[in-house]
Amino acid sequence: MPPAQQPPQPVKTTELFCEPGIQRDGTPYASKKWTDGQWVRFQRGKPKKIGGYKAMTAVAAGPIRNVLIDARQGNYNAHLFSPSGIEKLTFDPNLGVGAGFVVRTPTGFTTNANYLWSSDKLISGGTNTPTLACVATPDANDITSDAAGTVYSGDITASTALTTVYTDVPGTVPLQVSGGIVALPPFLFAYGSNGLIQNSNPNNISGPSGGWTVSSGANVYANIAYVAGTKFVKGLPLRGGSLSPAGLFWALDALVRVSFQGSSGGGYFNYWRYDTISGRMSVLSKNSIIEYDGVYFWVGVDRFFTYNGVVQELPNDTNLNYFFDNLNQNYRSKVFAVKVPRYGEIWWFYPTGTNTECNAAVIYNVRENCWYDAMISRTAGQEPDIFPNPVMTGGENSISTAAVTYTVGVGVFNVGDTVTGNTSGAVGTVVKSIGTQLNIQMTSGTYSSGETIHNVGSTATGTVTGLTTQELDAVWMHEYSTDKIYLQTQQPIHAWITSKYMTYMTGDVQPQPEGANLQTRIIRVEPDFTSKGALGRVTQPMSIYINGVAYPNSAPLLSSPYAFDSTVPFVDLREQRRELTITFDSNTQGGFFEMGRVILTLEPGDGRG
Repeated sequence: MPPAQQPPQPVKTTELFCEPGIQRDGTPYASKKWTDGQWVRFQRGKPKKIGGYKAMTAVAAGPIRNVLIDARQGNYNAHLFSPSGIEKLTFDPNLGVGAGFVVRTPTGFTTNANYLWSSDKLISGGTNTPTLACVATPDANDITSDAAGTVYSGDITASTALTTVYTDVPGTVPLQVSGGIVALPPFLFAYGSNGLIQNSNPNNISGPSGGWTVSSGANVYANIAYVAGTKFVKGLPLRGGSLSPAGLFWALDALVRVSFQGSSGGGYFNYWRYDTISGRMSVLSKNSIIEYDGVYFWVGVDRFFTYNGVVQELPNDTNLNYFFDNLNQNYRSKVFAVKVPRYGEIWWFYPTGTNTECNAAVIYNVRENCWYDAMISRTAGQEPDIFPNPVMTGGENSISTAAVTYTVGVGVFNVGDTVTGNTSGAVGTVVKSIGTQLNIQMTSGTYSSGETIHNVGSTATGTVTGLTTQELDAVWMHEYSTDKIYLQTQQPIHAWITSKYMTYMTGDVQPQPEGANLQTRIIRVEPDFTSKGALGRVTQPMSIYINGVAYPNSAPLLSSPYAFDSTVPFVDLREQRRELTITFDSNTQGGFFEMGRVILTLEPGDGRG
């Protein structure tokens, strides 16, 4: 007998609907979320292309491990901390363009590739000086390291080198810690190994009155305590109410709250209270800890955590395994977090596979309560506060240079000069010049210590006194325009989003009863996309791709692209798959999209698998 014929099915118009988020864990076929995407976020439950980014400078000393932005009286500065020291970049907040560097590296500072930095600002000194405090700890390859770094400080508005913070009045014992520092104004706290937490006197982190000396009288508030069994790796301010200032301090396996108890009670230990909030938690990296609107989020060694009065797991059934399975655990200490409050996002950057620097991010959207991800390389960042754009560093367009220090012969070397070694014959081009240090991108050869170097025409000469290799990185202003803008070039950022699987076979296209072994044929797509700012329709071309499989383990079959823009009311196509997905793709300069209500016209396809 011939096989029974399937009853005719009507053509059906339906809205494309997927739950917000990009599902990475489990199988794509089981997902009700979007199944793939790149450079796409979610707002009001709908996908939207993430904004572009622009290089503020291309020649910051890198790799940058920490960024601190400060603005006073219209002057905007970013302090940039790398394994080789500290630079201050002055920039135009309207154009997002760097206006010049000064080096603030302390005298005697030694370069170390394993340095991670922490920094903060507060008021200190008898003249109420706006002060920058920082410390580099050599634990980028081992978060448990007890190796300590020296704490430095200085006027945040100055252009001079920072100086060592001392714990004694003569200035002979430097303050050194293995964890980091945090300002809980008017106090500075330093923390590290064996549960150490210590704090300065108010508005006095270094000076003749002994800002860190634990005694009585004027120094009554300074304190040293050991309040956990493992190293403290991070401290952040906490809203303390009547017990202010207050802070949270993360040890490797505990969370401790420190709060000020007031100015009465006798001995100096009575001024501070240390409460263990949790002794059953973990920390993957110190810079993975971040505060968002008074709630704290971080990555543990095998899950995500949050604290809002109690430590809890942050649920993630979307990309938890994707994150930990792809994380290069040898470089876990480089994982860092940045928030983008305008869109309710927390980004965790991490190194994947064999990468030694962060080249990907998982993103938690606090407002939408969903997870997604992006492939992007960055080394550090700071969220918007005074400056309205997120600032991130490194990862793209790094320049390897010869860092040359020299004694001046005649003239001045300028950016763009071709520099030749008189003895070695090495040749390179100056890409950065600060004082008597040149960063030279080499064309051939290597300079020799002690040789004379000169530019074309010998209008500038000097004698090489020091020579090393230094990476120069870009500093990026994010959420700017739609493209990647680097120096004089503008490139599109490729973005796409792929739907869940749709099929008549399981009844996913309602109201078809489950069980009909039919292919799904898509015959029309009615795009609904806005341009940037939702002021009009999409003006740059986009593409639609139809993908799918015959069975979950079958090879995918991808269609040719179907192009559309604001002049196209609908796209007719006749593609069928037993299990079908739709991808919306943008890869043109100026391209941007925000999805609305996309209508699909579907019908049953062939009655075979």
